[in-house]
Amino acid sequence: MLTNNKGMLDRLTVFARLTNINLLCQDVQKLKDRHLVSGRLGLDEEYRMPTEAEWERAARAGNPDGWTEGDDPRVLAQSAWFDLIGQDGPKPVAGRAPNAWGF
Repeated sequence: MLTNNKGMLDRLTVFARLTNINLLCQDVQKLKDRHLVSGRLGLDEEYRMPTEAEWERAARAGNPDGWTEGDDPRVLAQSAWFDLIGQDGPKPVAGRAPNAWGF
């Protein structure tokens, strides 16, 4: 009988995340290789993940306010999923309106 199921679930969650990260890295390497061969990517160029600040700027489309549309929570549901809507779980891609930069 397992007495510490939470610990085992935590380890399984970490393993699943690491597996997904490894698959993502493999996919990015394949894309990089194709782009190097086709000339879309120069030999001195790299792909990388955005920093948190870059991600926030892109998600807000450069808007310095709290959300893409400013600070009006009534408009937030048009462009973002959040837990006040009461719908847990994964959401469909393009299920909300894009921001001003198309994200």
